[in-house]
Amino acid sequence: MSAPAAPTTSAKATEQKPTVIITGASSGLGLNAAAALAKSGEWHVIMACRDFSKAVSAAKRLGLPSGSYTVMHLDLASLDSVRQFVDAFRASGRRIDSLVCNAAVYLPTAKEPRFTADGFELSVGTNHLGHFLLANLLMTDLENSPSAK
Repeated sequence: MSAPAAPTTSAKATEQKPTVIITGASSGLGLNAAAALAKSGEWHVIMACRDFSKAVSAAKRLGLPSGSYTVMHLDLASLDSVRQFVDAFRASGRRIDSLVCNAAVYLPTAKEPRFTADGFELSVGTNHLGHFLLANLLMTDLENSPSAK
């Protein structure tokens, strides 16, 4: 199986504001980073979140300017979801300049281990393997970004 080819940087993409993808941007550090960057007017923020409606509500609650952000579904506990996110992101026509791998699960009091859709222990699958796949699939896009030149 070969890796999908990353799109070439189009003239449309070079005219866009720099874009940052932030995973786990519906709460905590990810949400506050998304808010700061979106409100700066310098960035377009992709809020990549498992809970779409929670992310939309959080963005509205913090007053993120319309047009400064996009909420996209991403469940890092599913490698298929990671692949679908990358396909949907590429189809959006947006450029990518930065990737912030922030999302994580932490269940220290769980009595029994939980597993991802792919059979990995939940924290390993979400916090490490999902982000590893995401970063690898987007690596060429990041290298071809206008800001990388």
